[in-house]
Amino acid sequence: MFHSGAYAENKSTMISAKEVAESDAFFYLGAKLGVNHYQNGCQPWNVSCDKTDEAGGVYGGYQFNQYFALEAAYLHLGDAVAVYPVNGLNQTYTGTMQGLELSALGLLPITDRFSLFAKGGVYNWHATNDGPHQRIKESGLSPTAGLGLSYQLSISWQARLEYQYFYELGNEEVGGSHGQLTTLGIAYQFGRIKPTPVVQNIYMPVQLETFSFAIIFDFAKSEVLLKNDLQQVVTRLNKHPQATVELTGYADAKGTEAFNLTLSKARVKHVSDYLIEQGVKAEQITEHHLGEAEPVIGNDTDEHRHLNRHVQVLLPAVTIYPTLEAQ
Repeated sequence: MFHSGAYAENKSTMISAKEVAESDAFFYLGAKLGVNHYQNGCQPWNVSCDKTDEAGGVYGGYQFNQYFALEAAYLHLGDAVAVYPVNGLNQTYTGTMQGLELSALGLLPITDRFSLFAKGGVYNWHATNDGPHQRIKESGLSPTAGLGLSYQLSISWQARLEYQYFYELGNEEVGGSHGQLTTLGIAYQFGRIKPTPVVQNIYMPVQLETFSFAIIFDFAKSEVLLKNDLQQVVTRLNKHPQATVELTGYADAKGTEAFNLTLSKARVKHVSDYLIEQGVKAEQITEHHLGEAEPVIGNDTDEHRHLNRHVQVLLPAVTIYPTLEAQ
C-alpha cells in the first residue's frame, strides 16, 4: 500500500469561556508610599539642599467602568531642607507640603491583570516653611497629572506603580517648586464578584486535509485483502457526513482491455460495498473505472504490474462546520 498527500483533522472544540460576572463599577481604597522630588525646591545661594524626601498617602475612588474612574487622595509630599547663610550664620529652613488631590483617571486594560492609566486633576496644597525665627503657612491649588501601571493581584486587591507631576506648588511666601512623585500603592476594591466559569458552545470549523492511498489486489482478483486499511476512511466518513471519498479502479495490461475494465469495476465495487457495510452512505462515494488506462507506472515488469492492480482511494479536502452536521 502506498500513500500520497496528508491526513489531519483540527477537532471541533467546545471552548470554555468566562462570563464577566465581576462588576466593572466599584469603590476602592488604598495607600501608597514612595519618593517626592521638589524640582526647584532651593534657592541658588543655598549652602546645602536636600530636595528629595519620602512621601506617601491614602487614596480612594470610584471606578465607573473599565475605562474611567474618579479619585481623591490625601498626599504628604515630604520635606525640602535647605541651609542658607543669614547674617553670617548658616540657618536651616524646612518646607513641608501636604494636601488633598482630586483627579479623573483614564484606564486602558492591556491584559487580564495589567492596565495602564493616566490621570489629571488638582492638588489643594497646604505648605509650611519653618525657619529659625518664624513659621509661615500658606495654601493654594496646583494642577497635577500622572501616569501609571496597575496589576490585579486578586479579584479584590490591586497594586500600582505611579508617577505624578505637580505644577507650581507653593508661592512667594513659602517658596515654590514643581513636584515629582513616584509611588508604589496597593488598594482594596469593594463589591467585586469572582468571575463565574461557564461553558459556551463555540464551534470551530474542522479542516479535513486531502488524504490518498492505494489498495493493492492480487492478479485477476477483486477481493479486498487488507480491509483494515479502509478503517480510517470509514471513521472519517461516518464522523463527518459532509466528507466524501473517490474510488478509482485500475488493472495491469495483461488480458484484454474489456476484461481489465470490468476487473477495475469489480475492484471498486468490492471497496464501495465494504464501506457501505460499515455505515458509509452511498452518496458519499464517487466511483471511477479506468482498467488498464493511465497506469501509475509502466507495465514492463511483474513488480510494476503488481502496483497497477489497485484501487486509488482519495479523500478530498473539505471544511466541516459542526453546527451544520448537528442539524
